[in-house]
Amino acid sequence: MSLKTVLYFGDNALLAKKLAEQILTQELFSFSGVNTNNDFEEALQQAWQLILIDKPLTPKQHHMLLECQAQQQTQLVHLQLTLAQREPIDDSMAQNRMLKKQLDDVHSLLKATVNTIPDLIFYKDPDSRFMGCNQAFEVFAGRPEQAIFGHTDDDFFEPNQALMCQEQDKYVVESGEILTSEETLTYHNGEKHLIDMYKVPYFDKQGEVLGLIGVGRDITEKRKAEKKLKRAAIVFENTQEGILITDKKGIILSVNPAFSLITGYSEEEALGNTPALLKSGKHDDAFYQSFWHQLDSVGNWHGEIINRRKSGEDYHQWLNISSIKDKNNAVTNYVATFSDLSELKQSEEKLQYIKYHDSLTGLGNRLFFVHRLEDSIQRARRNGHGFAIMHIDLDRFSRVNKNLGHSFGDRVLKEVAKRLTEMFSEKDVIARFGSDEYAIMIDEMIHEQDAAHAAKKLARELSCGLIVDEQAVYLNVNIGISLYPDDGETPESLLGNAEAALLRVKQDRSNYYEFYTEELTLAAQRQFTLENELRFALRRSEFELYYQPQVDLKKNKVVAVEALIRWNHPTNGIIEPLSFLSVAKECELMANIDLWVIQQACLQAVEWEEQGINFGRVAVNLSLCVLMQADLMSNVLSFLKATACAAHLLEFEVQEDVLSDDSAVVRANLINMSKLGVRLAIDDFGTGRSSLNNMKRVHVDKIKIAQDFIRHAHVDPIEKAIIKSIVSLGDNLGIDVVAEGTETDIQVDYVSDMGCHLVQGFHISKPMRKAKATFFLRCRR
Repeated sequence: MSLKTVLYFGDNALLAKKLAEQILTQELFSFSGVNTNNDFEEALQQAWQLILIDKPLTPKQHHMLLECQAQQQTQLVHLQLTLAQREPIDDSMAQNRMLKKQLDDVHSLLKATVNTIPDLIFYKDPDSRFMGCNQAFEVFAGRPEQAIFGHTDDDFFEPNQALMCQEQDKYVVESGEILTSEETLTYHNGEKHLIDMYKVPYFDKQGEVLGLIGVGRDITEKRKAEKKLKRAAIVFENTQEGILITDKKGIILSVNPAFSLITGYSEEEALGNTPALLKSGKHDDAFYQSFWHQLDSVGNWHGEIINRRKSGEDYHQWLNISSIKDKNNAVTNYVATFSDLSELKQSEEKLQYIKYHDSLTGLGNRLFFVHRLEDSIQRARRNGHGFAIMHIDLDRFSRVNKNLGHSFGDRVLKEVAKRLTEMFSEKDVIARFGSDEYAIMIDEMIHEQDAAHAAKKLARELSCGLIVDEQAVYLNVNIGISLYPDDGETPESLLGNAEAALLRVKQDRSNYYEFYTEELTLAAQRQFTLENELRFALRRSEFELYYQPQVDLKKNKVVAVEALIRWNHPTNGIIEPLSFLSVAKECELMANIDLWVIQQACLQAVEWEEQGINFGRVAVNLSLCVLMQADLMSNVLSFLKATACAAHLLEFEVQEDVLSDDSAVVRANLINMSKLGVRLAIDDFGTGRSSLNNMKRVHVDKIKIAQDFIRHAHVDPIEKAIIKSIVSLGDNLGIDVVAEGTETDIQVDYVSDMGCHLVQGFHISKPMRKAKATFFLRCRR
């Protein structure tokens, strides 16, 4: 048996030793007594199993005892030995032992009781030092009670949390009042928890505060649940979806405001009823059997259902319903949420209409036409009849928009749609494909001539004039026609072939309608290939300029050289402009080609100028496409600057119709070119529409008589008169006149005799490549 060490601090060593014997019954111990502070503090430097204290302690001694207790597991006993207690000690040993045992039992009971409580329980001395705690607090702190004893909040919490706790403790000790608060504390594992804290002071018999007891309840999950319930309540009350809750028998227990808003039934009217209150009668028994089978087997059902409002109106709703079960898997409630699909259904119908109809005219669009065409093909296959497709283009409709405005043009398109609807029967299908394109399917057509008759009637109806805003509008049409089943048995082939026929009409212009033939498809394929190749021609430098001189017969001098484009096709060789320029216009490449020609003309003019070759000017043909570009002038100026070409070395040729164009951009470009010093010539004069006022406004320098008037002028008096008039007009206005397309001596002599001394044509020279043209010009020098 080991020897216990006992230290006594006080003036009653004998009595204290007897008390130690009572405490350490049947145990061997050594006893040491001191009665001064210095001796006591020095003795505390040693290890003691039991310390009996019978004197007041200084703060320093108190701290030293705590360290002994924490480090050596020393047992402390505070004594108050009076004379009255000393005398009967021998007589009351048994009683004291019994009392000590009872106290120990009560202490163990209280400790066990406190440990069963899940709340955090601790007690502190007046200086906010922990004197004990329960197991829940040990878990919270992550330490056993012995390691917590004597420590302060600084050892367990973040600085701000420790300061808060100490200020609360100070308030409780100094005021003697109970304090409650909600505070966030950090567990030893770093988790933050919301604690509902209750701190109460405890007193001795004299009413002095001995310390405080703290009870903290972790309400983190409670607050989360409360917030969740609050959010659920907000959703329940404010969601736009209707919600109803029933018991397991289907009796409605609760509904939200949206339920009443959608169904028209108030909460009072719904409670106690069943959802059968909303039945529309649109679903049969099989539907409900399937509904309940899935709900019972899976636990939920969702889908579209038709219900009836209180007003009697049937409406579509999307319904989600789930069963709620208890821990024994027995159904206790049903929860249903539903949304009103009425607006969605209306929106779907509206979207379907927008998807399949033209917003301006109300006619079907291409998608609508294709769907109806598919139906007609199926019906025609069953019944053995045919039908026709007409692809219609309003000829030069862009002029209506340009001259009268797009708003007026829209009203014209509406009027055209109205006329088409009146002309054709309800079984025929009419659609608008684009800005000025329409399509018509003439159903159950018996003869091919029926389609031709319909095309003629349509053209006559529109050409007779439409009255829009009290103004007459006369329209010409181009119509391509394909027939089922001869020209195709699918929507794609029938529409594609009708479009090919339409393209032929627009290119030929000898008739306003055309039936599809296989040759049109081959031509369309060739054109498509040409378009693709043309897009790469500029990048690959496949274009080349040929030059044809204009000669003054009197002076035997070259006055200009016209630059004429050729395409050096990698496989087809040299291609003349008539074979590809119309395609370039359709695929919007014409302006880029014109700009390339201008740039090359500038380079060539500078080269000849530097070589001292007399060439007059380099003439370039400009299309309406490039003249309509707002940045044309800036591009020309850029070319002139980059090549160091003088503006007077260039001459721009335009078609006569260009002068009548109402575009402010075109007019401004022509005027600005003239101001810049570039000469302006009118090509093929006499074949288009122009006016003397327009010629004056843009300052025309030269007119070129069209070859059609030159060819037979020596035998045709009318053409002779036209040439004389043009030459006279030029003389009177001070404008040069060129006879274009002179091919024979007779033609040259004839126009010269009529006063036209400037000629251009094969009689002088065919268009030449650069090297040959340079040699020609050197020889003429």
